[in-house]
Amino acid sequence: MFVVRRVTPSGRDAKILLRFTLLEVVRLEVIKALLSFLSYVYHGLLCLVVLALSGLAMAAGAKSLELGMLPWSGTTLLYVLLFGALFGLFTVVSAR
Repeated sequence: MFVVRRVTPSGRDAKILLRFTLLEVVRLEVIKALLSFLSYVYHGLLCLVVLALSGLAMAAGAKSLELGMLPWSGTTLLYVLLFGALFGLFTVVSAR
């Protein structure tokens, strides 16, 4: 049982009692673990796609790359994508 204390405008304490059963807590922990896992998978795949995009563009010798949603262009964009993807993979791997 959890007790949350909140002060009312009149200055008196208001108590809110929260009662959780073990089954509810376990269900929430499972949902939390599942969402955390899916987040790691999504961001890991996103970093791999961006890494592949920048790697293929560099391997093909592309001098100009345009992605309208990013403020960089040309070879600067290639390096920003490459190092950003590497940093993203590093953070996803070291997050846990």
